[in-house]
Amino acid sequence: MPTTPLIRVEDSTFNTRPSGDLEADVVVVLGPPNEPAHAIVVEIPHDKSKDPKQLARYATALWLLLRCDVTVLVVCPDQGVAAHYATPVDSGLTGYRLHPHVLGPDNIPRSPTPTRRQLSPPSRPWRSWPTADS
Repeated sequence: MPTTPLIRVEDSTFNTRPSGDLEADVVVVLGPPNEPAHAIVVEIPHDKSKDPKQLARYATALWLLLRCDVTVLVVCPDQGVAAHYATPVDSGLTGYRLHPHVLGPDNIPRSPTPTRRQLSPPSRPWRSWPTADS
């Protein structure tokens, strides 16, 4: 607890929306609308300009709204941006630290490039077609 002589009684009615609207890139909710099981906030930052605390705000606001567990997934096309958002986020609320799941280029397996032969259709596909004699 902070050491301060300033103490006051506040209004005991809370509003869960004390600020403007929060707009994530994508929100996915699993489960029926009247009983959500889990929510995923997906952010796709192209630079480091978004305050990481905003990710914690998204998770908290969605948890308050839906009353279910929330995962924050950050998908970054740049590895430096991915590293920036991969660190745990101190929300400013004691005991609440967000650990976002971050995908960057180094975390996404590359699929092998198909060869020209794999991309080309067979030259004579009818050779493998079944016939009345087979």
